[in-house]
Amino acid sequence: MRGTEHGQVIELVGRRDTELRARYSALEARVHAVLPDAGIEHIGSTSVPGFVAKDVVDVLVGVRSGEIAEAADALRDDGMDLEGIRAGHAWLSLPSHSARDAVVHVVERGGAQWRDRVDFRDLLTTSADARASYLAIKRQLAEETTSWGSYTARKAPIVRALLARARLTASLDGMTSADQQDIDARIQTYYGEVFDEHVRLTTRSAQGPLEFQRTQEIIRSHVPGGRVLDIGGGAGIHSRALMDAGYEMEMIDPVVRHVEQAQEAGVRASVGDARELEHADQSFDAAILLGPLYHLASREDRLRALREAARVVRAGGVVLAAGLSRYVAFGAASLGRPVPTPFPGEWAALIADGTPGSQLRFPAGHFHTAEELEDEVADAGMDVLEVVGVEGPAGLLLESVADVHPDVREAALTVARAASAVPGIPDQSAHLIAVARVR
Repeated sequence: MRGTEHGQVIELVGRRDTELRARYSALEARVHAVLPDAGIEHIGSTSVPGFVAKDVVDVLVGVRSGEIAEAADALRDDGMDLEGIRAGHAWLSLPSHSARDAVVHVVERGGAQWRDRVDFRDLLTTSADARASYLAIKRQLAEETTSWGSYTARKAPIVRALLARARLTASLDGMTSADQQDIDARIQTYYGEVFDEHVRLTTRSAQGPLEFQRTQEIIRSHVPGGRVLDIGGGAGIHSRALMDAGYEMEMIDPVVRHVEQAQEAGVRASVGDARELEHADQSFDAAILLGPLYHLASREDRLRALREAARVVRAGGVVLAAGLSRYVAFGAASLGRPVPTPFPGEWAALIADGTPGSQLRFPAGHFHTAEELEDEVADAGMDVLEVVGVEGPAGLLLESVADVHPDVREAALTVARAASAVPGIPDQSAHLIAVARVR
């Protein structure tokens, strides 16, 4: 960048990853000494290996919502230059505002500003397309911008656009390889290190609470109570809610981090594989599979998981199994951009066969149509009662924003309920749920 502010030249520089990691580690230790209970993350371009960046390390500090000003004052007392506080965000620089080597951002831990910054870092780390788009705007602004404030403000629209698209496709991206061992390894990395499933249904986006409420409605409308096995239950959000409603829950998940989070919430949880359950035959009144099927690439593995669920549920009991919509996945991959010529083979494979594309980060194995999900559940030996859409057509809007007016949320919920079983409409929900009775 050619411009200056307070006498400091601002420029993009080549990468020195080892040095930057060392600088971040020193800052992390310093912040931790002042705020031992705070969450601390390396964010910004310097957190992305090999990426061009300003020579300024950005550190994200998360505290409770009412403690931002207090935390900022404590860091200022430790020698940092407090530049400002507004809208739930305090920022400080080192060694000073006029000679930045680092900027420390203090926000609500787990809040919208925390999520935005962490999600954008993760997007840049995992997506070559996002890095290329972001680097192009950074280089343009490096030639045009004359101040730190202007540089940050003019980057904001591209950051928001990239982040919105990433959130739209966050539960819909995947990979081409059908090697299940590779997918299983990616699941461990993605959920164990990159993505926080614990907040997906609560605070990550406005879509999460809609998905949670609709899923709970669907479960409770078909399973009035009893002993339920939550297969691939993630962080235990659904199990905990059902326990609070009087259900007797047990949960398994392949990711240790998820099991630990569920156990902390009081859920009886253990590490397990949907394809090989360790439970006795007919030992549950119902089973829910809200994640396993879309992480399994082969039809054989998906049928195996469905048959295992049916095996552990008593005759007359209910199995609810979720899939990710193929048509929503195709829209996320193709809409908002020119249609390439020739038509991409990966797009054709996605819409024809449900095969995930190679440029996406989520460890998906397969995308379903409502009809295909119904057929697979039936072929597993169960009687399908219905296949419904969860979030409805408005769910994609809510996935792209952190929050919306309550009237918009209520309207989205109303549409989701009304459209859930109308032929052709369930596929416009990101998630599909098949409800079946065990013979």
